[in-house]
Amino acid sequence: MQHIEMKTLSCGFEHLRMLKLRYVVLKQELLNNLLANFFLLEQLFLEDCDTLSFDASPFKIYGPMNLDCLKISGCWRLKQLRVYATSLKRFAFSSNNDMNCLPRVTFELVDFHDSKFSSIQRSRPLLKHLDLKCIEFSIDWPQFSSLKTVTLDQVHLEEEDITVLLLNCLLLERLSIIRCDGLPLLSIIGPSLQLKQLTVMWCSHLKEIKICDVNLIQLEYHGDVIVFSLTSVSHLVSVEMEIYTNDDKSLTNVLSMLSRDVPRLETLIFYIEGGKVPESPPMFYNLKHSALFLGRYIFTEEFPWTTLFLSVSPFLENFHFYRVA
Repeated sequence: MQHIEMKTLSCGFEHLRMLKLRYVVLKQELLNNLLANFFLLEQLFLEDCDTLSFDASPFKIYGPMNLDCLKISGCWRLKQLRVYATSLKRFAFSSNNDMNCLPRVTFELVDFHDSKFSSIQRSRPLLKHLDLKCIEFSIDWPQFSSLKTVTLDQVHLEEEDITVLLLNCLLLERLSIIRCDGLPLLSIIGPSLQLKQLTVMWCSHLKEIKICDVNLIQLEYHGDVIVFSLTSVSHLVSVEMEIYTNDDKSLTNVLSMLSRDVPRLETLIFYIEGGKVPESPPMFYNLKHSALFLGRYIFTEEFPWTTLFLSVSPFLENFHFYRVA
């Protein structure tokens, strides 16, 4: 349904399981009426809708009992959101704003008795997946103790935000931080964390990533040269690195860090944007799978780079080479 102002609702939708509304003018009472008729609804998508609100009260979504996926994008008037959905497993919210004009959204997940979920109250929600993009958010993280994946894309972050998230979401397995500003240090420490996959991409203010004594298996980083402090990462076996630099020393330092601090490394995907082939490269004795991407600013022949990666990995089983156009 799109490009309409919803005023009435006909019956006959009892078996509807997925609903997508796009370019729709939504009022609170109309959405309530709509969802009250879809008893079996499992997925709800609101795209570029105008949520009319005449006071400061939160916009409320009374999800049917079976609603397990809610995705909202481009609803520019939405400032406060309260979701009543005890079975919700995936929530995604994004705006169309740029980083200079982000809407601030307060998100609450409550049960049908208007009570917040809280691990302290032993009423843990089922929400497993949370995606936030292009917003400034306010979230009470203890409500989300069951989260397994979190993606934060183009949001403003402080170091404290990540600390609070990790303290309250001990079941978190995958964390993606993409194009976020305001975060100079990303610190992930503690054996109690279940985090398996960490992705960090193009965070302009980031200066250091510190990882210590965690269960991390896969690390992916794309961005400028930063400091990597990896300690007791015995489970880390897969690394993907794209360092945007043409400084020979920086490339050598990154490779040396991986060889020294990630002793069980088995899979390495490495992007090289510029620079010369290191004269004394480190060895990777456990490496079994490797992929090399050479950027457009590599003016030397490809052969020295492929020879390098093959020579420092004596037990390599699979090697892929790509030239980026």
